[in-house]
Amino acid sequence: MSARAWLIAAAIAYNSWILGPLLNPALDAPLVSELAATGQPWAWVFRAGDLLAVLLLLPTVRKGHVFWWLFLLSTAVEATFPLHCVSQFTSDELLRSAACMTPSAWAHEVSSTFAGIGSIATVIFAWRAGHKGRLLGALHVIAVLVLTAAIVLQLPGTFVLQRVSIMALSLWWIFAYERSDGFGPIKHQAVRSLHRHKER
Repeated sequence: MSARAWLIAAAIAYNSWILGPLLNPALDAPLVSELAATGQPWAWVFRAGDLLAVLLLLPTVRKGHVFWWLFLLSTAVEATFPLHCVSQFTSDELLRSAACMTPSAWAHEVSSTFAGIGSIATVIFAWRAGHKGRLLGALHVIAVLVLTAAIVLQLPGTFVLQRVSIMALSLWWIFAYERSDGFGPIKHQAVRSLHRHKER
């Protein structure tokens, strides 16, 4: 099985939220994490999707890929510790209470933040290293930043923004991956740059 096939399989698993309307039609989840919340129908499918994506992406890690490790490990923690409440069926006051902000929910929120930092940093460093998929990477970064602002300011649009960011990232890693270099500096480009520098 080629590396590209592993990446495509990981992208499919990471986008398990697409099954939301089929498996849990009663839930209109502004954030995909709510599909995996405690007590939701088929929640295990969405948790398993993220964990499977992480396992499939492990072979893409190369030495020194700190931010890619951060994304993968944070995503695994995020899937392992689900939210306890969903916004559609819970008042704002209760969402902020200890009944909903359980240790699992706190772990989920914190790991989600680190996963976002890891993905954005990986994309940016891959840009600088000359990897493909810059448009998809830019779309992911912009969507995450706007999504964060929308959540903090309680603005509409989180439903679309998060799904765009997830899909853009999973498509990005298919195009940006280099077999020998993962998402780090591309060696053959670095060699060419060194030769050009010597010629000067």
